[in-house]
Amino acid sequence: MSYSEVGERIRAIPDFIIVDKNGKPDFVEVKFRWKPEVQYEKDYERFEKIGRFWSAKIIFVNCWEQPYFRISEPPYLDRNKKLQSKPLLDLKKKNGELIKNFMMIMKNWCINI
Repeated sequence: MSYSEVGERIRAIPDFIIVDKNGKPDFVEVKFRWKPEVQYEKDYERFEKIGRFWSAKIIFVNCWEQPYFRISEPPYLDRNKKLQSKPLLDLKKKNGELIKNFMMIMKNWCINI
């Protein structure tokens, strides 16, 4: 098969498109990683494409340490190729009870593996 930028763009489509009340779309990719760090060599290329083609936010779910939910915006990596992310605090404020329950589930799930 020959290289196609359109094909690469399609393969990098984020998981979700969230449209605000004004009709502005936000692209969101969700990744589960055991630890909150880049774990696979392919991630570097994958994150680069997601950022270049879609400027998507990436939500990382991990069960190694709190915060279990982190968000990253382009550029996802620093100069040393270390993942740049921050806790999903705003989500917790808006949906406190939901997040609290999910955190409990994550903690129990991760401990019982």
